[in-house]
Amino acid sequence: MKKALLRRLGLCLGGAVLVALAFAGEVIAQQPRRGGTVVAVIDTDPPSLNVAITNGATENRVAGTIFSGLIWIDLKWQPQPYLAESWTVTPDSRTYTFRLRRNVKWHDGKPFTSADVKFTFDEILAKYHPTSKAAFAHVSSVETPDLYTVVVRMKEPFAPFLPLLSVWSAPILPKHLYEGTDIFKNPYNLRPVGTGPFKFQDWSRGDRIVVVRNDDYFEPGQPYLDKIIFKMIPDVHARAIALETGQVDYIQDYFFGKDAYPRLSRLKDLVFQPDGDVPGNELLVFNVRKPPLSERKVRQAIAYAIDRRLIIERVHAGLGAPARSAIDSRLSWAYNPQVDYQKQYAYDPAKANALLDEAGFPRKADGSRFTLRVTFDIRRAGFLPIAEIFRDQLRAVGIQLQLEGVERSVMVDKVYINWDFDMTIQNLTTGGDPAIGIQRIYICKDVRKAPFVNASGYCNKEVDDLFEKGASLTTLTGRAEAYKKVQVILASDLPSLVLTEQGILDVARDRVKGMWQSRLAYSFWSPVWVAKD
Repeated sequence: MKKALLRRLGLCLGGAVLVALAFAGEVIAQQPRRGGTVVAVIDTDPPSLNVAITNGATENRVAGTIFSGLIWIDLKWQPQPYLAESWTVTPDSRTYTFRLRRNVKWHDGKPFTSADVKFTFDEILAKYHPTSKAAFAHVSSVETPDLYTVVVRMKEPFAPFLPLLSVWSAPILPKHLYEGTDIFKNPYNLRPVGTGPFKFQDWSRGDRIVVVRNDDYFEPGQPYLDKIIFKMIPDVHARAIALETGQVDYIQDYFFGKDAYPRLSRLKDLVFQPDGDVPGNELLVFNVRKPPLSERKVRQAIAYAIDRRLIIERVHAGLGAPARSAIDSRLSWAYNPQVDYQKQYAYDPAKANALLDEAGFPRKADGSRFTLRVTFDIRRAGFLPIAEIFRDQLRAVGIQLQLEGVERSVMVDKVYINWDFDMTIQNLTTGGDPAIGIQRIYICKDVRKAPFVNASGYCNKEVDDLFEKGASLTTLTGRAEAYKKVQVILASDLPSLVLTEQGILDVARDRVKGMWQSRLAYSFWSPVWVAKD
């Protein structure tokens, strides 16, 4: 078991954490206790808690406790019943029939029905969600023959449709509160009403968001906790200190600065756990709309100029590995082993200089060639030191780099809405399937002004066709063939340079039990409980 956990991180962990990991694997056998509060870290105020129109990390960590999807994803990557108690799929994968639970209420007491599912699918996810919009383009109709049945008919098969229906990418919204309103200005975006295990209670701007137990939750006996406090700590180093001093109980990987790991791993009352989350990557996204980044050789030169091993060693304390391809190699069935950025774009400043000369950007008298900006979320753990590595290494090949670290909401506007950037550092999940989390970064129809889609402006019909084929074929072999071809093209065109295959590591106080029982652990809080201090 320990070896499997270590393989998932892609590293060799020290002895202290092995003890913690072994302990983490045993907590489920203990008897859950009702009551208590967990304080979990987030970075800052999210722009919204409506995760049907955005899939930003902060809002997902909070709203995942409030909303529900039709299914949840277990530790074996299998969809399990949630709002849907069962389902059937026709042999041609074109019709899905979901039977809904009958005992579910919205947090305001209204009954949950098939009308809520149809409204969310048709009017919200298919139009606005960064991840789900492309998937719902494959849907021809959503029918509700009765209050507790939903029939989804597909234009053509979409292989990962079922796992897409978790709260991460398909949270169900209350029709009675959203129908006929401006989805982006609806006041319930800031005081959400869901069907999940916890109810929204309070939002103190700049300080905390509080959710409390939903006593009408449809899973008998759950949730165990009385309350979860999502504490805002903007500074990544202050988060580690807060955990160390007992002010907080849990830091999910996204908010955890890995440089604190060597110090914290020596503390006996902390548990480190490889997060069950789907593989994620850090990327350097190029704005290909304008020179010099419109030149492929310039993008390739930047790839050669950056030693991505330094990101793993200096920023992530050895966790994870340099990326190999546009498709994470941990999605082994889809990864093309003939594509390996560690070899194809091995650190080579001489090669970078030669490509920049060939592209028509010679050094000036002062040794520089041109200046670029790199825009990033200043609160995201690790992004500033990554940008500093870029600045130092690009300077060596004549590229002057200006660091533009801004608040997350400003970053989203600059990068995804206004396209006002040269390069940007991003952290994006694969979604567990290229059709869910990866194609959105590259396909033409996702060159749109919306968060966490194709900000680069890259558009290639052959790439689009291959991603479409990979999503619609029903055999894994056929899908893999399409994805392997697309990786070859993206490795050459390089609209984004995938930097790392992240080693995903959560840390919690040992009083927190039952935490990691889903691949989306941060949104699966109903079985979590706390031991007596």
